[in-house]
This record gives sequence, C-alpha cells and structure tokens, in this order.
Amino acid sequence: MGLNIKADSVEVSEVSNGLLPKGKYRAIVHTITDQEGLTAKSSGAKYSRVNIRFEITQGEYAGRSVFKSVIYEHETSEVAANIGLEFLKRLYVAGKCQGELTTDSLEASSEVEISVIVQEGNNGYSDRNEINFVSSIKEDAKPVETGTTEGW
Repeated sequence: MGLNIKADSVEVSEVSNGLLPKGKYRAIVHTITDQEGLTAKSSGAKYSRVNIRFEITQGEYAGRSVFKSVIYEHETSEVAANIGLEFLKRLYVAGKCQGELTTDSLEASSEVEISVIVQEGNNGYSDRNEINFVSSIKEDAKPVETGTTEGW
C-alpha cells in the first residue's frame, strides 16, 4: 500500500537547531547509500557519491545521527574524487573493515571517532554539521568525551 497517512494525525515537536557542538564523537556507520551517475547542476559533469549516516554511540548525544556525502568519482574534478576516496579509505582503516572497499564493508565497520565541525550557513542555508575527519579509537585511551575539542 505504501505511505498514506493523514498529515493532521502527526504531531511535530519543537526542537532546537539540532546541531552537535564542534568536537570528537564515537560513532558507528549506520547506513550507506550509493548514488552513481549523478549530474552536477552547475557544470553538467557526471559524478558518483555515497551518503553515509553515522550514529553517535556515547554521551549526551548518543543515538543522534550525523551525515556525510562523499564523492568518489567525478568526470571533471580528480581533486574532488581524491578527497572523497581519502575519506573513505580513512573510514575503512579506522573501522577495521575487511575485503574490498564497498558499501557493505564500510557498513560492517567497527566504532570510529569522528570529528564534527559547525559549517556556517550561506546563500539562505542554515548552519550545518560537517564531519571533517574520521579516525580509529585508541584502545588504551580513555573514552572520548562527547563534544570535546581536546587535542585539536
């Protein structure tokens, strides 16, 4: 049957802007979707990307999601593709993934540490969170305090 709900029957609660504070968070890869053969609106160039949903696993923000879109192929920008591939490789290594670098292997990754910043909005867009780095969790280190900026 699919989605068919009376909109008036759904209550929406007021929430803050929903942004996480700048800091380091422990997270897992919740889901990854692969989008191949997209077309850039500005240049018409073809590109492919993955959209990654990370879920915070500890602290005050446990259960919250943070998203990252990563370009891994771009017909006119090798730099953009290389930046994306580097992020995906860091995630693969940090998450102790096995086999080829695929959406399945990344979804099976272990817990990682993500560094989150607040990207200032522009052109009518609101501020948003951006994941700018991913690394492995040091087993001998004390747990990362949610939202800390220590060691930056």
